[in-house]
Amino acid sequence: CTLKNIKLKDMEMTQFHPTVYVQMKTAQKLLLSESLRGEGAKVVDQNFKRFLFDYDKRGELASRDIVSRAIYDYKQKGNKVFLDFSDWSEEFFAKRFPTIYYKLKDLGYKIPRDLVPISPAFHYMMGGIEVDLSSKVKGVKNLYAIGEVACTGVHGANRLASNSLLEGLVFSKLAIQHAIKQDFKINKHTFKLKTFIKLFLSVKAIMSTTLLSFVFSVSMQ
Repeated sequence: CTLKNIKLKDMEMTQFHPTVYVQMKTAQKLLLSESLRGEGAKVVDQNFKRFLFDYDKRGELASRDIVSRAIYDYKQKGNKVFLDFSDWSEEFFAKRFPTIYYKLKDLGYKIPRDLVPISPAFHYMMGGIEVDLSSKVKGVKNLYAIGEVACTGVHGANRLASNSLLEGLVFSKLAIQHAIKQDFKINKHTFKLKTFIKLFLSVKAIMSTTLLSFVFSVSMQ
């Protein structure tokens, strides 16, 4: 983006997921869904203390930014932090969260008996390529950015869970409607494949888990 003078906006606005299993050798870590806490999983320290209530009266049900900061602060004081599933039966865990259940079992944990170590980890970027309300990249002809790669402003500084999916659906439709209205005429004189590929590869899209983050161009000069 910087090489092509494509404007970026609010790049400091990053979001951390509070409960991630980070003790993995692979670059991709295991995100432990917030719905686990919604169903009753507890965040505890090495002494089984539910310390989140020291930071917010909602405890595990506080928003992800509050929980993330609380866990980070508590770990900085020398504590260890875990997810505790001991109130659940193994059958409930396997039926309600089968993917997480089997992944943790593959990692060697005896669920729900074992505590699972967690840490906040980078999860989502609210900032990105500056676009207008039609997802058109400002200052670049016929270039659109949609999804996590774009900065639409709809998430503010703290995205709510699953809103990225809605953003992708809404703004992709707006982009298509805007592109259709332009009535572009693409032919071999105005469309240069090598130029398109070069520009496309220069825009490093930050792919979201919904796979809706993408950049596309309906015509290149």
